[in-house]
Amino acid sequence: MCKRAENNATISTVISYNPNTNVTVGYILSGDWVSIERALLGVPLQFKSYPHPLLLPILMNEIVVENVMLEVKDQEPQLFNIEKKTRFTNYKLHDSSLSLSHDDVGQLMQELGKVTGCFAWTWHALDAS
Repeated sequence: MCKRAENNATISTVISYNPNTNVTVGYILSGDWVSIERALLGVPLQFKSYPHPLLLPILMNEIVVENVMLEVKDQEPQLFNIEKKTRFTNYKLHDSSLSLSHDDVGQLMQELGKVTGCFAWTWHALDAS
């Protein structure tokens, strides 16, 4: 029995290994957010040179970590842009003459909420791995 995580950025790998025949069977289930097709193309060759049953879960975790890092890389410029607009970086206010309108603050709060949600989601994917 395998319960898939609610985060669609994770990959479930279920395997069964028979040491007598050195045969591993199973399946890999990925969510919409993670594309595993490209990575799966190299599995038969890697498995042929090193047929250890733990190779598949390790490879799937590598894919999840790679996707998480790409997502973080995509979110960093947005966070930097918010910090630039507010002049608030590294937990210090860099310009005390900062003057933002109520609408500007509201817009920045929405943007920051989206970026924070993305970081939380990617952290959850990394934690699940």
